[in-house]
Amino acid sequence: MKKGYKTQIRLEMEAGRNRKVDIELSHLYDSNSRYGQVNMKVQRQRPSQWEACFDAEMMLPQRPQFAEDVKEKKILASAQLKWGQSCNSQNYIQLTTRAERSTQQMEWEKRQNQYQQYRSDKCQNKAWCSPLTQEDFVEKIGQMLKYRVDIDYQNVPPQVQNATNKLYRALKHYYYWQTDVDQFTQNQQNKIRAEFVWMLKLNNVSMLPSRPPRKRSKSKICH
Repeated sequence: MKKGYKTQIRLEMEAGRNRKVDIELSHLYDSNSRYGQVNMKVQRQRPSQWEACFDAEMMLPQRPQFAEDVKEKKILASAQLKWGQSCNSQNYIQLTTRAERSTQQMEWEKRQNQYQQYRSDKCQNKAWCSPLTQEDFVEKIGQMLKYRVDIDYQNVPPQVQNATNKLYRALKHYYYWQTDVDQFTQNQQNKIRAEFVWMLKLNNVSMLPSRPPRKRSKSKICH
């Protein structure tokens, strides 16, 4: 990155003689606002040594001007959280995601008259091939409706696992009538792989979640 901007913030907080916390935050992004990076470190020195580090970055695609430019449009993002006595510990959550156009979306746009006209003219018609004329069509076909999420984690506290499971179940029930599960596969331990596809023109989402096995707990009700 040749040109860009960087913002840094550092905070020191103390509560009496027994607690002290240092926070460092930095934000970096390029001049075109296509690439961004965030780094944060929280360090507790008292009453005991503890650290947490968060690093994230995102790459946005260049704004397409012509229908031919849309095929390379993707969003890439990654984030990692580590915590423990130091940020080199084996306690972590790592997430990567990728957004792109779905297969159903690309098949739909090929059937549109505007797309067929563009392919047949091959930009010989300057009036049709100008960015101004194609702006609405490019914006319509440039929507990214397919999202791939990969999560790796290690030594996550049970409280965090329970909270994420509750959030997943809440979203699943809330969008019950708008979602379809097309595929369910078994993941490796401590890994989550999921793919979400927003169905074009139907306003629903197709979910392909893959989650590791869970232990079921039995509860008793005493009268």
